[in-house]
Parts: sequence; structure tokens; C-alpha cells
Amino acid sequence: MRNVKYINSYANKEHHEQFNAILLFALNSYFRVKMYSGKDSKNNMYRTLREKGYKIRNIDNQNLLVLKGKSGIPNFIRFLFSALYNLLILLCSKKNDILVYNFNNPLSLYSLNKVNSLLKREILIFCHGEMELLINNEGGFLAKILRWHLRCFFLKKRKLFIKYCVLGDSIIENLKPIIKEKIDDFISIDHPYLFEKRGIKEKSISSRISFATIGELNDFKGLDSYLKLLDKVDKENKNFLVIGNVSHKLEEFEKRGVIVKGKDNFIERKEFENLISDIDYALYFYTKDKYKITASGAVLDAINARKPIIALKNDYFSYLFGKYGQIGYLFESIEEMGNRIDLLNDNKKIFNFEKYIEELSVDSFSKKLYMLISKI
Repeated sequence: MRNVKYINSYANKEHHEQFNAILLFALNSYFRVKMYSGKDSKNNMYRTLREKGYKIRNIDNQNLLVLKGKSGIPNFIRFLFSALYNLLILLCSKKNDILVYNFNNPLSLYSLNKVNSLLKREILIFCHGEMELLINNEGGFLAKILRWHLRCFFLKKRKLFIKYCVLGDSIIENLKPIIKEKIDDFISIDHPYLFEKRGIKEKSISSRISFATIGELNDFKGLDSYLKLLDKVDKENKNFLVIGNVSHKLEEFEKRGVIVKGKDNFIERKEFENLISDIDYALYFYTKDKYKITASGAVLDAINARKPIIALKNDYFSYLFGKYGQIGYLFESIEEMGNRIDLLNDNKKIFNFEKYIEELSVDSFSKKLYMLISKI
């Protein structure tokens, strides 16, 4: 049995909590694992798996100091510490170790690649939303720093000595024209999820049809598009919600009668799932230029609760619908979305979520990951 070093050097408690926990379980199913992680994130992963009925065998744990805080200086320092940890763990690794980084820290890219050109370790780094920085210019000072590192590394000619994994075949296709020949060092596996086997609890009885966005609502996730939709639909016998925080313009949502669950407070996972169980449809406003080279975990929250999706069409949603089946409605514009919402009634169309739940399950992901690592 091979040894895997599982490096979770950036996350504090809730960052990518589901994915990080599933990846830990998947690796633990086939390898001897030594995990490098902040204590809060480690405990959260263990708790998440335990609550869903997944058991972890003996793991050698090495606690890292991971700063708390999501923005500004604390977050920047956390990126710096993570980059340092990532490099030190590689330098201290043994010849036959497999190194799996659950997060692609842009500040680590050049140093890890340079050192591994000499050490020749087997390394797999999972890519998430940071890859969007290759094609968009949004964000503040920290985003500018991360964007610069990503673009200098992936867009300039250099040989890669590391394998990268993205969470969907459509992401590979969209990356090809951007990073060109470096695509040979990228592999793909669909984003997994800790699904409830029978869905979340049944929706409460209500005569009103409810629609909600899931997770933090900000400019990237279509905050202004949601406001635009609210001005176009007939709100009679309908409830509109945000299950998560609203980054700004909160007053405008409340003025339009939107129920915001979360506001500035973090919603605990169980409450989060219960709120999703009480809606009829999940709304997504990611435009065609969004989620081209990253996956959406929020859509899996809706699938877990067996809630149909009403969304603007983009590459990632089209990919999922094409591969695993239609589980809602995709539209070219806010106007089309609004028109369809006004036609909806209590007689909901029944969609089949079972293929998603089977193919994106923890067990399926574990087997696919083992096969991918075996081929590195």
C-alpha cells in the first residue's frame, strides 16, 4: 500500500468542507495517509464524515497553524503560510510518497514545480475557483496578486512537473485554448458530494411556491441578475429567498420582499440543508462567462435535496445536464427565466436525480480517484 501525504494547508473550518472531507475518505480507502491540516479543518472533516456514516481508518495527523479570517490581511497571510507549508512538505517527502494537495494555492505554483523538477515526486493538485482568475479581472488586491501568479505560471511557456485535477470534463475543454500544451498535465474528475440517500426532509406544506439562491450571493454569482429577475416576475403566491449571505445591496432585496437567511452570519450545515429542503426550486444566475473553468458546489446542494434547478445557461450546467440528465430548466436570459417562473404551479415536473447521486457519490469518486492516481 502506497503512502499519501494529504496537504490541507489553506482551509480553516468551513473552506471546501465537503470536498476536503470526501477527498480524505477517498484517499484513506486505498492508501496509508498522513494528513497535514489546520486543527479546525481536520476536526470539521472528521465530523462531516462521521455524521454521514463514513469511517476513517488510522491516519497520521500533523497539525498546521492556519490563521482564521476570510478577508484582508489574515487571508493573505494564510495564503503565504500555505505556500510555505506546501513547499516544506514537498522538500521533506520521500521518494515513493504521493503528494495530494486539496487546494491549488497560486503562490505555490512556481516553487513546487521548480523543486519537483529535481525531486520527481508524484504530485496531484486539485483546482477550484481560483482558476477563474485566468479569464476574469474581478476582485480586489488579493485577487490581483493571485491572478498574476496564475497567469505567469500557466500562460507562459514552461514544462510542468506536477499533475492538476479539475472537477469536470467541460473545464478541461475550456482550458485547452487558454493553457494550450499544458493541458496534457491536467486530468478531470466530477465534483463529488456527500448525498443523503433519501434526500433531505420533506418540504413543509405551503400554498406558495418558493425559489432560492444557495450559498453566498455576490456579483460573481449574479446578485444584480437576481434583482433584475425580481422586477420581472409576478410575486403573488411565491416566496423568494437567499440561503446564505448577501455581499451588498441587502436593503434592495429586503425591499423587494426577499427573505435572506444568513445575512452576515455563517449558517451551520444542518440548518443550511433544512432551509434548502423547504424550497421548491433552486435559482442560479451564473452567466456564460462564469463557471467555465471551475465547478459549482452549490448546484450539488440542490441535487442533494432533489430540488429542480432554474438557471441561466452556462458551460458547466449544460455539461451536467448533458452527461447526467435534465434536472430543471436552463435559459438564455433573465427574461426567459422570469417567463417560465410565472408559468410554474404546484404540479411540478418530476425530475430523476438518481444518476447524479450514483455517479457523484463518495464511493464512485473514491474508485475513480484511485484509478486516476494509479495512472499518474
